Amino acid sequence: MYPATYIWRVKLRHQLGYYTTFFWGPDGSFTGKDYYGAHPYPDGGGSTTSTHKWELSIWGSDHVNDANGNSTQLGYDAWRTQALRVWDSGSAKVHEFYWDLPDTTKVIRISVDRSYGSSPPSNAALTFGDAPWSLGNERLSGLLRGIQLYSSALSVNDILAEVTTPLSSSAGNASIWYLNLNPTPSDISDKSGKGHHPAWVGTSRASPWTGP
Repeated sequence: MYPATYIWRVKLRHQLGYYTTFFWGPDGSFTGKDYYGAHPYPDGGGSTTSTHKWELSIWGSDHVNDANGNSTQLGYDAWRTQALRVWDSGSAKVHEFYWDLPDTTKVIRISVDRSYGSSPPSNAALTFGDAPWSLGNERLSGLLRGIQLYSSALSVNDILAEVTTPLSSSAGNASIWYLNLNPTPSDISDKSGKGHHPAWVGTSRASPWTGP
């Protein structure tokens, strides 16, 4: 759970209510602890809400305020390159969600007590495109590609380098955990060489996409 860096590209279609880019957390009932996620959040909550902000979800709270005062209101049907890095600073668990790279001023930054995540759930799962505790109800509506996962908290400069050219930084090359820049319904396998191959949940499958 800590440390880690997640990089991905997403283009969201408009939909009502909740939808998920990814969660790290229990593969079962929602506990409100020992999890995190970065994705859209309906303004004020609710399954029928029509507008959204980017959010960092952690410890049962949905954080939508940018550290530098930027508006986090979603722009639909536009590609975003995003990254989340998480680590133990020695005094706190720190989480930074860069929601519109390469602009590093657009970041939601949350620190919580260092005890958070010290006992990760035994049924932990990294789930893209849906919430593991509410399968089918928070499914991503949009396009998702360029998934790069690392077992370290990369520096901001290393994140930008990895976005441009995967495995180009020494830290990224040393800590790559999963890599698939162009996943398809028939191939979501790990291209990093580490053998961390994911699996589809249930019978639902994303449809293939071509276009701008």
